[in-house]
Amino acid sequence: MSPVLGSSTPPDDLERGMALQAFAKAVAADRQLQGLVKACRQPQEIVDYAAAQGFDVSIQQLRTYATDLSAPWWPWAESGQEGRRAFFSRRASG
Repeated sequence: MSPVLGSSTPPDDLERGMALQAFAKAVAADRQLQGLVKACRQPQEIVDYAAAQGFDVSIQQLRTYATDLSAPWWPWAESGQEGRRAFFSRRASG
């Protein structure tokens, strides 16, 4: 993921952006985590896995940087723009 958060980004967003980058690196380094992430059917599941690993990321960040998160273990990676939209339109049930 490229560092696309600029100097005008609010501090909380900047910290979250750094957390998302760190989470992406953690996923890249852990085959088990890659499998868990790939199996996610909605964005909140990824946010929950990130939180369990100690990373504060949001659905909005995932959506914003989804095109940068293109490794095969991201659930939307091989589904194109429409697939990304569909993935991020899913909400937790219950």
